[in-house]
Amino acid sequence: MASDFRSMTRFSRFDAIHLIRFSRRIMRVCGLDVKRAPKKEIQAKILIVIPRVFGPAVQRNLLRRRLKHIFFEKYAVSSAYDFVFFASKQAACLSFEDLEKIFERVVTVPTE
Repeated sequence: MASDFRSMTRFSRFDAIHLIRFSRRIMRVCGLDVKRAPKKEIQAKILIVIPRVFGPAVQRNLLRRRLKHIFFEKYAVSSAYDFVFFASKQAACLSFEDLEKIFERVVTVPTE
């Protein structure tokens, strides 16, 4: 089971570049730039990009763990999209509840 979740967040260099290049920005809110692309595999995937200037590793990992948890808990199976989250320093102050609300808005954005 853990290997299934790991495969949803592990990307080869080619897959990551392909996902970033062919995804469309759907929202920019509270220091998070969110893109999505139609999923290529059976399960949706999530790519989280947090630069070092965001803060210490503890803060970066906390945001990464929170986003992964929300994704796996609610949207990994039911979503028709792969997601890319780019974080900036402003996202450091977001609570778990704030991230859940943002993710809910991201998932419900209509397609173009």
